[in-house]
Amino acid sequence: MISIENLCGYSLMVPIDALTKNQEALNLSLSSAVETLNKGIRRYLNIYPHKAINLSVTLFDLESERLLSEVIKDIRAHLLQDYPHLHCTLIITHHDQERLRDIYHS
Repeated sequence: MISIENLCGYSLMVPIDALTKNQEALNLSLSSAVETLNKGIRRYLNIYPHKAINLSVTLFDLESERLLSEVIKDIRAHLLQDYPHLHCTLIITHHDQERLRDIYHS
């Protein structure tokens, strides 16, 4: 067992292989998440095309290390064709600062 979260003296313990299984599940749903985000961005830009010049996208509590790179690849591959003046700032957050540093390093 490994402690993944501590609050008020209580610890959330999970089996060690549970973290691996969760990461695998995140990676399996990766393409669906990227596609859903792309659709949301497209809908937003269809309503506000002038926002393509200064678009910001925030990924809250990012867990998947591959999601950020896949989102960037998808924006480059699909959105830049339709919005050549697109300037997109990707912001990632995580409640665990150590995990956020790990994501930035990977």
